[in-house]
Amino acid sequence: IAAIAMFSTANAQETVSEVVVPTKKNAVVTNSFGSNWFLGVNGGINLYNGVVTNGESPFEHLSPALNVYVGKCHTPGFGWRIAYQGLTVKTFKEVDHAAFMNFHFDALFNLSNLIYGYREDRIWNLIPYLGVGWAGHKKYDLIGGDENISGSLSANYGIINTFRLAKRWALNLELSGFF
Repeated sequence: IAAIAMFSTANAQETVSEVVVPTKKNAVVTNSFGSNWFLGVNGGINLYNGVVTNGESPFEHLSPALNVYVGKCHTPGFGWRIAYQGLTVKTFKEVDHAAFMNFHFDALFNLSNLIYGYREDRIWNLIPYLGVGWAGHKKYDLIGGDENISGSLSANYGIINTFRLAKRWALNLELSGFF
């Protein structure tokens, strides 16, 4: 009986061979057009960089900000986004309050993925960006009641810190500027 049991266990064993596929070091695999899209809505504070007059504090001129964007990551280290940034801005003149807008296209560089490699479960990512766009404002003259819309090309820059909350949710802390 022991010989029969040994024989049947020997027949039940299979040899499995691994197939090794050669890959290049630092190879990047991109996904289809429909993959890796993202969108976001951020709230924050605008601070107009003007000249302080009459002993005013720059913090008296803080105003709410809104940032709405949609973008795509082409590789773990590179992506882009199209964004609207603005709402209102308070300058240092009593009559100079304006609706502010900045439409821009940004190139995103995920330094965490570029330096340390891609990890889906990474908690923190550091993403600097550079972009171009159009920034303008609609100025309201509180005395005369006139509106004036003006704007120009803008160069945008900033750093995004993303903190992963869940698989599809992150908290962003972004410091940005433009000129």
